[in-house]
Amino acid sequence: MPTTSTDSSYPPLFLHPPQTTTRYSPPTQPLPTTPSSIPLIDLENLSSPSIIAACADHGLFRLTNHGLPLPLSRALHDRARSLFSLPFPSKLPDPSYFWGTPVASPVENLNWLEGLHIRRDDPDPFGPIAAEYGAHVARISRRVFGAVSAAAEGFGFGSDSLRAYRYPVCANPEGFFGMDAHTDSSVVSIVDEDGVGGLQVKRGDEWVDVEPVEGTLVINVGDMLQAMSNDVYKSAVHRVVVNKRTERQTICYFVFPEDDAVIDSPNYRPFTYREFRAKVQEDIKSIGRKVGLLHFRL
Repeated sequence: MPTTSTDSSYPPLFLHPPQTTTRYSPPTQPLPTTPSSIPLIDLENLSSPSIIAACADHGLFRLTNHGLPLPLSRALHDRARSLFSLPFPSKLPDPSYFWGTPVASPVENLNWLEGLHIRRDDPDPFGPIAAEYGAHVARISRRVFGAVSAAAEGFGFGSDSLRAYRYPVCANPEGFFGMDAHTDSSVVSIVDEDGVGGLQVKRGDEWVDVEPVEGTLVINVGDMLQAMSNDVYKSAVHRVVVNKRTERQTICYFVFPEDDAVIDSPNYRPFTYREFRAKVQEDIKSIGRKVGLLHFRL
């Protein structure tokens, strides 16, 4: 049953949103989503050149035959859903909970989302399913990275992050984005979405819907992989549109280089992930958005 905008689990600003100009107008003739528009890659057939083409031409693809059990995915989604449904005042003190947009962003650019950082070393509140799920997505990310990067041998992943996102019902979906257009700072990102839809990827000057396909995961090329590949692979510019009838929920996994790993390719001055992350944080505090790789491009 659709959740209404009077839901007490929502941040108060979502119940009484500010006036805003139209930021998103659905196309009168949406671009068709065909099998060729979002490549489908088999994890057990990564020797195929199709994964290289997917990273270079699209920056995003669907992954099948990945070995993440569907019951495990559903269990983690269910647990996240139950936590998101708690009253907002009871969620707010939890340091793993966040919502909206960085404080430097204007309120009219508010991102219509809530999030939870999922810790895998803490039995509460997600229990052992978080650790089991985390082991699967870590395995998948290494397999994918190994297939697309000559630098994979001896490369050490550093930190990673597992998060749940809820995109609440929005009475004015033309005025807000669930998540504004951006690229991920990661090496690769994995998106495990429900069946609602809303993810879009930029293709030239157009936005293409990434329709949900049960049993698949969405893999995004991140900024670090783009820089490591000397811009052969493209960090996918993507966004999330909101829905006025139904919530959307995703589980997302991000993997990053070691802090002092040096990214050294001809198009960029050498930099570490620590430097990159510091620049991202500085930009968000000062201008409310990420500038990213442009700081390091020659």
